[in-house]
Amino acid sequence: MPSVCVVENDKQWERNFPDGCAGLVLNLGNTCLTDNGSVAMELEKSISFDIDEIFKNPVHYFNQFYTNRINEGNPLQSVINDIHLSNGQLSIYDLSKSNYRTVRQLERNFKKYIGISPKAYSNIIRFQKALNLLKNLEEKRSLLDIAFECGFYDHSHLTNEIKKNTGFSPSEL
Repeated sequence: MPSVCVVENDKQWERNFPDGCAGLVLNLGNTCLTDNGSVAMELEKSISFDIDEIFKNPVHYFNQFYTNRINEGNPLQSVINDIHLSNGQLSIYDLSKSNYRTVRQLERNFKKYIGISPKAYSNIIRFQKALNLLKNLEEKRSLLDIAFECGFYDHSHLTNEIKKNTGFSPSEL
């Protein structure tokens, strides 16, 4: 679901679409809500940044934080590569089998290192593929063709995913 942060004083809106890439959203003020106002953006304290340390020396804090992450490496890189190569269309069972993990191990590790389930990550990659095909103005294709190519059941399923991830209908993009 796209997240929108509204700052009441100046009515600032920030819309974030899922794209499968690492990103950083810091909210040092009031709670951010999704665009329909029903879900608050909150981070788990165990994986959240230390705000006091950020204020003391932000450059040093973030350099150290990301250097530590790089040095740890990502044990899921081969799985992530498989998801991207298949445009998000491999089943979680097939991903776990081809990467010598159980489904449960894969799900647990994805939550730990990526922050979402492998299914959710695959859906984001599949959505991005469809979005890129939709935006390709040189090649006019029907919504149904794009839906089938990207592994959606039909154009309605694709339309619902687009609305869920962007807040817009395909014709509004």
